[in-house]
Amino acid sequence: MGSSQEPSTHAHGSMTPRSRSGSEAIRGGGLPPDVLDARIESTVKALLRHRDTSTICPSDVARIVGGEQWRARMDDVRRVTGVLAEADQVVVTQRGQVVDISTARGPVRIGKGSGFA
Repeated sequence: MGSSQEPSTHAHGSMTPRSRSGSEAIRGGGLPPDVLDARIESTVKALLRHRDTSTICPSDVARIVGGEQWRARMDDVRRVTGVLAEADQVVVTQRGQVVDISTARGPVRIGKGSGFA
């Protein structure tokens, strides 16, 4: 009968493919890498603005972007967070110490960096 995807217009006017069976496309599945990275970056920044002075967990971002498949988004979140850390927009800590997220193993926290915008 037609394609399994139909466009969906969001409040901000963008068009995102949306599966008839759910929100997988909206939650990060099937998005082009640059769109996914932009969504991750904006989610990190929005959560940090909302929390004001506290830090966030990368899994908080992955849950928002990835929905039920959030674990599949963790590597993407860590990668994008690394780029933001290199630009001093965020700082990544582990047990209170600044770390490089690309080499850190285990739980880390994301906070606002000196260049946070």
